[in-house]
Amino acid sequence: MATSNATIETIEGARYLRRLCKHWSHKFAVSFDDTHGEVPFSDEASLTLSATDTALHLQLTHVDADALPQLQQVVVDHLQRFAGDSVLAITWTPG
Repeated sequence: MATSNATIETIEGARYLRRLCKHWSHKFAVSFDDTHGEVPFSDEASLTLSATDTALHLQLTHVDADALPQLQQVVVDHLQRFAGDSVLAITWTPG
């Protein structure tokens, strides 16, 4: 299982977590509260989100490491859309 992590410095972490989880709950069996979320994209991939007062932490896993960059971009695209005019600094690092 390949893992990738990102931390986004923001005071809006809980809001982004809720919006992302609500958005994907229409397609996936998402579970979340104000500080933690789980998005099981498939049996092969998942996203874990954790919000604090100052950051949003993301952990993306996939059985195929070569598939991670595309999935990372999907997550980034959605987060940027929800952030509106705010530009989020998102850098993924291997886990």
